Amino acid sequence: VCVCVCVCVCVCVCVRQVLSSDESLTSKTDYSYSLNISNDGIATAAATTIYGAMYALETFSQLGTADPAGSGIFINATSVSITDSPK
Repeated sequence: VCVCVCVCVCVCVCVRQVLSSDESLTSKTDYSYSLNISNDGIATAAATTIYGAMYALETFSQLGTADPAGSGIFINATSVSITDSPK
């Protein structure tokens, strides 16, 4: 299942894969994720848990900057590939 969240007309992030349905929080909860934005503006994220997906969306939101003219939010990069495991 692919859930898209559109940030502006040209970039959409899709959480493509969450491997575990376990929503419990413990000291061993896996927060890892990967986030990729291709040259054509398509962003996909994959995570082991829903918490990793949450961190991927947070990272995605931090990549954007507001257009001074107020026409949207833009990512100033041709492509991005991030793999992280926050603690």
